[in-house]
Amino acid sequence: MKNLNINKLTGCLLVLMISMLACQAWAMDPVPGVRLDFLGNGSSSAVLLPPGFTFNVDAWDEDGGSGGPRKYRYLVKEAVVDDIVISTLYGFNQHKDTLVPFDDPGWSEWMDIQLGAEDPTRITMPPLVEGMYYICAVQVLDSDGTASVDRIYNESVANFQVSDQFRPVIVVHEQFMGTFSSSWQVDIAGGQTLNFQLQASADAYGGTIESFRYGWDVDDPDDDNDPGWAIPGGLAEETIVVPEQVFMEGLHSLLVKAVDSYGFEHHFFVYLNVIPFVSPENQLPLLFVDQVVDHLTNRWPSSDGSVAYDGEDYRNGYWDFLAGPEGVADYILQRDRRDHRDQVQYSEIVGYRSVLVTARFHSQQTMFQQFRADNGQDKFVWLAPYQAQGGNLFLVGDRSMESFLENLSYMTPLLFDTSEELFEMNNETYIVGFGLLVRPDGSSINRGVTMYPYLTAGLSLLDWSVPVNKHIYGSILPAHLDRRASCSGIKAMVLNEDFRSHHQINSLVISDTLQTNRDIDWRDGYYNVPDTLLSLEFPFTDDEFVDANITSRPTPWQPQECADGYNGYCVEPMFQGVSRFDYQRKAHWDAGDTDWPGNYYPPGELEAICGAMSLTDLDTPGGTVPNGTALTNGLTYGYLSYKNVANKPSGKADAYWGFDPYRFNEVESKKSIRWVLGYFGLAMNQ
Repeated sequence: MKNLNINKLTGCLLVLMISMLACQAWAMDPVPGVRLDFLGNGSSSAVLLPPGFTFNVDAWDEDGGSGGPRKYRYLVKEAVVDDIVISTLYGFNQHKDTLVPFDDPGWSEWMDIQLGAEDPTRITMPPLVEGMYYICAVQVLDSDGTASVDRIYNESVANFQVSDQFRPVIVVHEQFMGTFSSSWQVDIAGGQTLNFQLQASADAYGGTIESFRYGWDVDDPDDDNDPGWAIPGGLAEETIVVPEQVFMEGLHSLLVKAVDSYGFEHHFFVYLNVIPFVSPENQLPLLFVDQVVDHLTNRWPSSDGSVAYDGEDYRNGYWDFLAGPEGVADYILQRDRRDHRDQVQYSEIVGYRSVLVTARFHSQQTMFQQFRADNGQDKFVWLAPYQAQGGNLFLVGDRSMESFLENLSYMTPLLFDTSEELFEMNNETYIVGFGLLVRPDGSSINRGVTMYPYLTAGLSLLDWSVPVNKHIYGSILPAHLDRRASCSGIKAMVLNEDFRSHHQINSLVISDTLQTNRDIDWRDGYYNVPDTLLSLEFPFTDDEFVDANITSRPTPWQPQECADGYNGYCVEPMFQGVSRFDYQRKAHWDAGDTDWPGNYYPPGELEAICGAMSLTDLDTPGGTVPNGTALTNGLTYGYLSYKNVANKPSGKADAYWGFDPYRFNEVESKKSIRWVLGYFGLAMNQ
């Protein structure tokens, strides 16, 4: 028994050794693998493919000594077994041996295979029936004569349905309108520049673009000789740049046509309704647009703490004078006034010779939402063509020019003609500019020069007397701590003497100085020298001034030059601000206290009251007064812009006031508004 057991054990060991040798031999000579490279790889159901689809063949052989796969063959047939349509992984696995036997007579002959070449092996489908389900299987043979045996669903065996519904994808991008992947219709302004970029692709279904073209106002898209085609059909680059186009009126269309390698084509239309300019004789005189969001207007308290003026009621009532005996002839309040809740459109404003807009930056301003950049995407400002050829704009209000800018935390001053965008300080990043804009042709320009304040208003710099929600260049403190309102806020507006002389303005028409409304601004004495009031809160902070750098920012800049401008510049100063600090200094000096502020405030205390970046030395005939004036004093807060006078029907400049006129003396501020509207050429009531 013992010898018998030994013999049995020896036999078992011999069988095990033979099996191991066989496994080792198999491992040294593996079968090759193959895969169809197409859009449906890994899918658990049949995919849609166009007729004439081409499969790429990818094969391998882990037996390095065999030289790899040498031959391939393929099988294309309807995916049907016993009247059962095979369209899922489950159905395929149930009928694999019946559907894809290796002895099926439909297999092609063995053919040479190319792998890793620039032109790899491809299998092109024979004519197939639209809507039918098919399979395409592939098998490879290596140099040792070993054939692949795997039949993996949507890997080595593709399951697909034939469809002729495929079309090239066309994408149209316009720098202000955005990006679109389907035809659309849009209203545009007469004179609006159009810059389209076009793309076409058939990659989603394995095709290539064989012909690409575009044209304007093509009558017959199927007529290759239609005169509207701008370029001949043919192979094109991935991106086509349409030359800049301008229409003054009418209905126009841009047609983009792409044809793919399967013969499928796609027509893409952009329909443009061009709103024309209205001739001056057919225009109404004035449209007043109130873009100040009512529920956040100031409620100015009286000296006893009660609300003396509700900003909404007072402000709205202030502008009603335009329809009164001292207003504009033929201005009708019910017809010619729009609220901030109204969606004011270009088609409305072209019907007016002048547009007066009162604004203050707010995200809910309906008109400026159409203009303001969003996530870096600029929008078209249709005020620009209107101001160039349609009529005059009078924009008023603190932070009114800011209404055109994206809602970001800027570091002031904002300089438009610079490529600077970010400023790093103490591991913090601040926004100081608008960076570069890459044009469709690949060139780039400073993005700021394409924006409204520079392009249309003619500004080079923009800043605020006390920019509450910003930082001043070079400081990590909030700006309202570096330039405090108690000193840097604007107390009065003084008419520029050159402006008065140039326009021959009598002091009865516009007074020398617009003082603040005494009922709103009661904090300072008007008849007595003010006492120590610098530390009291001064409520006016967001008045805008232009073309001045009162910080340490070193970026070179210069005012814009205009051939039609006053003294060759685009901006003509009209009103210059008087800071609260300088107002108080003048009051003290007029009363004989000419040593103020040095005799009252030590330098450190004055800096603490006014802010570290608020004051500067004042040069006088008697010498230099340390910290004798505010940096915001004497800067331009109201101005005319000659940037667009060349083609204006009126031939007059546009007007911008970066302050709220209704917070100044009511009688004098309204007289100044009357002058601007009369300067535009409007008839004024007497």
